[in-house]
Amino acid sequence: MTIRKPEIKDAVVLRNLEINSSVLEVDSIHSFINYCRYSHETSLILEESNRILGFIFGSIDSNESNTIFIHQIFIEPEYRRKGLATFMLFNLLSRIQTKKINSLKTIIFINDTQLDAFYKSITKKLETKCNGIVLSESVKDSNNQKLEVIQLHIGSFDLLNKNN
Repeated sequence: MTIRKPEIKDAVVLRNLEINSSVLEVDSIHSFINYCRYSHETSLILEESNRILGFIFGSIDSNESNTIFIHQIFIEPEYRRKGLATFMLFNLLSRIQTKKINSLKTIIFINDTQLDAFYKSITKKLETKCNGIVLSESVKDSNNQKLEVIQLHIGSFDLLNKNN
């Protein structure tokens, strides 16, 4: 397996991976192009034999330069629960460590138990704390059902003094 930075040419493939999976929400092709073009330093793709198995899109928080905001983590369904998302996230955190990142933020749906468990596991591995804030703005899915979201803040942590 190899890890590399996303390129604009990956946008359609990455979006199709999401469309063909059971994710709660699929971003527009425009979003994928933006992630691949403008967030390539804080994002990555995991592939094996030229097949994309997963990706992470992140960006440095514009209000807190020591915080990475994770927009998306995706792993192909048949490769989930094998530690690949953890492997990818720690690879990304170590790659951007020169930016002195010591906290992570993300937004998840309250009912996404898999992602919630994943970030609790990351918090434990980083030996830090995780705080969640229910965002007052709610979103509705395509069936007009209310989906509440929570912003997670993990940190602070110091990867330079850890062997994860």
